[in-house]
Amino acid sequence: MADPGQDVAFRAAVYGPPGWRFTLEPVRHGRPPWAPGGEAWAIVTAWNPAGQPQAEAENRAASAELDRALRALGRPARPVVNGSAPWEEEARLISGLDLTGAAALGRRFRQRAVLWGRGGRVALVWLEGGIVRTERSWVRRSGTPD
Repeated sequence: MADPGQDVAFRAAVYGPPGWRFTLEPVRHGRPPWAPGGEAWAIVTAWNPAGQPQAEAENRAASAELDRALRALGRPARPVVNGSAPWEEEARLISGLDLTGAAALGRRFRQRAVLWGRGGRVALVWLEGGIVRTERSWVRRSGTPD
């Protein structure tokens, strides 16, 4: 069952790699440096499936499994931060992944949502209930320290 507090946390979180964290905003603010030509990208985590906190060792093992899945797909990915305290999680920024692929990875790792973007446009992609529902936003570079 969805936790409204977690839903708010997803929308208010800071995401991204060290040196270029971002928030979800309703107004266009430019493109992130990893998508200069409007390329597709996604942020997916394997931590805390179904929004349920897991032990550090379980989260690290799940993250290693995500890395293996990405290698098998031939998808370049780099470590990023997904969310903000207390929900700050290790995640992967995946280049060139389409929305269907991002949703499939999120479901495989039992995530409530993933981020999927093209250039500076980003969607918070909800995965619960067998339906993919998107909330579209724009990336805005955050002043939050890395």
